[in-house]
Amino acid sequence: MYAKFLYQKKKGTLPEWRTVDGACDMCGDEHNTMPHAEEYGPTFEDYLKSIHILCGRCHAMLHLRYRFPKKWKEHLDYIKDLKNKKTERLPSIPNMNVLYQQSKKWDKEEYNYKEKNVGEWWEKLTTKRE
Repeated sequence: MYAKFLYQKKKGTLPEWRTVDGACDMCGDEHNTMPHAEEYGPTFEDYLKSIHILCGRCHAMLHLRYRFPKKWKEHLDYIKDLKNKKTERLPSIPNMNVLYQQSKKWDKEEYNYKEKNVGEWWEKLTTKRE
């Protein structure tokens, strides 16, 4: 599905409703954003509907949530505080690899993250691999 997405993006043949640029859906950062699909089917249209635009930090944290659920919870708290204007925005990062490299130094901690049944799509994600 991703290859088809990239091909249609390059050719400019994605449906008009499918935007692939813009601010991060999670934190609003406008720098170095990229598409992320949380679901891959069963149809290409389903795949396109599941795409979210994410900055490098949010995208990396999304993938790291399985190994570092406590850091994921901290990131979600940061997003909430950012939206409520209780904290300053962290500097943009050029790509996800920056956080992947930093995560090599993080301690793995046991943390029982409880996903929500309400709220934004990212608050409903689990930290357990299925």
